Amino acid sequence: MDVNNSSGSNQYNIGYAQANGPADSQSSTGQQGHASISAPTGNTGRAPGDHRSVDAITNTPLFASAREALKDDKLTGIKSQTGDWDDMNASNDTRADRAANAERVFQYADAKGGTESTPNNNQIEGALYTRPMTASASSDSSYDYEAGSEANTLYNFEQNGYKAFAQ
Repeated sequence: MDVNNSSGSNQYNIGYAQANGPADSQSSTGQQGHASISAPTGNTGRAPGDHRSVDAITNTPLFASAREALKDDKLTGIKSQTGDWDDMNASNDTRADRAANAERVFQYADAKGGTESTPNNNQIEGALYTRPMTASASSDSSYDYEAGSEANTLYNFEQNGYKAFAQ
């Protein structure tokens, strides 16, 4: 799959869930709260004084959007870079620290914006849903990422880890 090519079969920009849950008073991000974020350089866990649970970190519109944009295989790749926040064998604190690592990556991608992406809207945009147009083509749908988009930034991170942000 060519993740930088948006031409070809019938493609639709994916609509992302925009859950509008209440803002967590301990959250480091509000609705538009990550506008001036530096590229993360490694896994550092939660910031000092951040005592949010893994659920408080992952049950946000930004996480929901990232899950939708990345789907399972790419989300697994993100987890391999940041640590698996769903690993039930890890302690609750470890899982929360891992979720905070991923949150920083998602916030950075969202703040960066890019092609077919609006910065700081708590959505990961730029994923393209592709459905084959011919009967002889595989009936499986696939996902590509618009070159230069937030979703493509996360795809690059999934492939290259934190060094992807230095490019």
